[in-house]
Amino acid sequence: MNQRIRLATTPRISLRQALCAAALVGAGMFLGANVTRPSDAWAQIVTTPQPQHMLSGGQLSLPILQDISATLRQIDGRLSHLEDVAKQIANKR
Repeated sequence: MNQRIRLATTPRISLRQALCAAALVGAGMFLGANVTRPSDAWAQIVTTPQPQHMLSGGQLSLPILQDISATLRQIDGRLSHLEDVAKQIANKR
């Protein structure tokens, strides 16, 4: 009698469920075999700056001064553009 109760409570898989599972597994295997993967890696190439702990004295301040100079050039260009626009607006009036 205990065996009958155990058999009655065990879950049974229907034929439809087994076919659906087999179809899903087959579709996954088909897609996995036929889908192309990108062969190229996409990455940014970043150059590493010279280590700061190896620099001393004037060498240490040179990169900082170059960065400040580039920033000041950008600001100067923007200011000259704003001055040109202001002159054009003043001439139109």
